Amino acid sequence: MKHKLVLKSIALASIACSINAIVGAAANVAPQVSDTAKHDAVQSNWMDRTDIAVGVQSGGRSKLDKGHFLTDDLDTIYDKQSDYGNLTKAYIETLQPISHYDENSKSVLFVQGRIGRGGEKIASKELRGYLLPELTINRHGQSSYTKINTDEKSSETLGIIGTVGIGYRRLSRNEHAYVGVNAFADRAFKDNYNRISGGVEYVNGLNEVYANVYKGLGSKDLVKGSGGTPYPKRLYPNGYPSRFPYDTIPGENYNTYKGSRVLGGYEIGFVRSFKNARWARAYVNGYRWKGHGFGHKQAYNWGRPGHWSVPWFSVRDANHYKGIKIGAELQLTPHISLDIGYNNANNMSKGMYGTVKYTLGTSKFAFWGGKHSDDTITTARSKMLNKVRRQDMIVESFDDVEYDYLAPVDRLD
Repeated sequence: MKHKLVLKSIALASIACSINAIVGAAANVAPQVSDTAKHDAVQSNWMDRTDIAVGVQSGGRSKLDKGHFLTDDLDTIYDKQSDYGNLTKAYIETLQPISHYDENSKSVLFVQGRIGRGGEKIASKELRGYLLPELTINRHGQSSYTKINTDEKSSETLGIIGTVGIGYRRLSRNEHAYVGVNAFADRAFKDNYNRISGGVEYVNGLNEVYANVYKGLGSKDLVKGSGGTPYPKRLYPNGYPSRFPYDTIPGENYNTYKGSRVLGGYEIGFVRSFKNARWARAYVNGYRWKGHGFGHKQAYNWGRPGHWSVPWFSVRDANHYKGIKIGAELQLTPHISLDIGYNNANNMSKGMYGTVKYTLGTSKFAFWGGKHSDDTITTARSKMLNKVRRQDMIVESFDDVEYDYLAPVDRLD
């Protein structure tokens, strides 16, 4: 009995060792891929890399923010609201290699171009320090005027924009990663806005990281103006007083600021692909645009000896436009893809967005009618001719009026 048990144990151990050896050998043998399969995996024509796209970014309206604040000498009313319209875009975009690229190439030099409707123009209108002519009584029982400050923002599409860029990508030795650099120029034709950018990319397996820096070209296009009267009749309907009481305004002037410019800034993004679902990619993108600030300071008024022009606000703070996008790109069929997500932004259009693209050629990977995965080509190599990710052009325009008052030297704080 013991002898049989020993024999059975030896037999089972031998079988287990044999199975383990077979499995181990199979695991150590790399799949043999023919040169023809590799060639077919990277083969594409110019139509496969050319898209026609239409999309929309929802706008959004902020709640009306009104405040009525009592101060020692003035009743201040602050009115802030925004009404960002839906932004539409429609364009054709292509990427084409300008150096030889096949299944044996380790690098590629390419150009990328785009033409169509898009971008965003953020319009800002502010009124600061405007005094209503009606005299009021403040909380201290003194005569006073009501000061009005308003801030209104809206947005619209920029119009036709042309983009051209050049890029270079190089694969690692084992073809599981690549690095890339690129440079682009953008032009909005309607109002002659121009922008340049530089970017870097790093792809490792299923993960992608990229960053772009943008700079608007040209002057700030700031036009300053001024006006007003030293003794405004609307404040003194019964004649100008013989002296300067503390609670009256002896002079009223204003400064205007009009202009627009392309905003500069930066973005950083991360993209994740899926091994068995190469038709889908999820991404997150953070960005920040720097707005424009201006204003005038308290200064001696040479037209009125002994008096200073004192602005209610010395500086218009620059608006910083920033946000984060979270979305997914889905290749639904070999011809049609969908980019959908949510844009959480401040001081600009925000909310849900979506873009539908039609590829003139075909995509190898698709949910319907295409491959879901492919072992004949590495993930990095399959992305060597993907388009560079970039943000649309952003323009800030402003039309501000800033009032100041004329004050005797001995009345300055």
